Amino acid sequence: MPTPALFAPRPARADEPRRTMEQVRMLGRPRATGKAVGLEVEAKPGAPPEAVAYAAEAQRRIDEYLSHFVAPEEDYGCIMCGLPQGGLFGAAEWGLAHGEARCGRCGYPSRGQHYISIDDEKDDPGELRIPRLLQYHPDEVTAASSTPRGPAATPETKEE
Repeated sequence: MPTPALFAPRPARADEPRRTMEQVRMLGRPRATGKAVGLEVEAKPGAPPEAVAYAAEAQRRIDEYLSHFVAPEEDYGCIMCGLPQGGLFGAAEWGLAHGEARCGRCGYPSRGQHYISIDDEKDDPGELRIPRLLQYHPDEVTAASSTPRGPAATPETKEE
């Protein structure tokens, strides 16, 4: 599962359109799913119940992982500033962490390499690798100047 992304906005030029983080959250963009990304797992008709259950569990894990990202749209523009991110002339910049990227104009975070575990077998774990640039959902992004959110950021408390 991806960790909350940190967003350190770049200074805006006077001529570039840019939304605030609150405006991006108010857009209500849907979260990504396997169907939105074009990754659906289904058992063949007449498959045994184990295969149907395996396909359903794999689809559940894919959808759970992708729920941390925004569903891609046709224009493939940054949800903060609108600059195209993918394609030949896309403006995504790769970060230092493997697979992490950000918008070249405003710095909004995204991920371009996804590894989704769909199987718990120890000898040969099933893993999907998806090389597709997806921007983090605004609810998963924390400003670099604020306190990180999420379970890893909360201090452990002991009951007395």
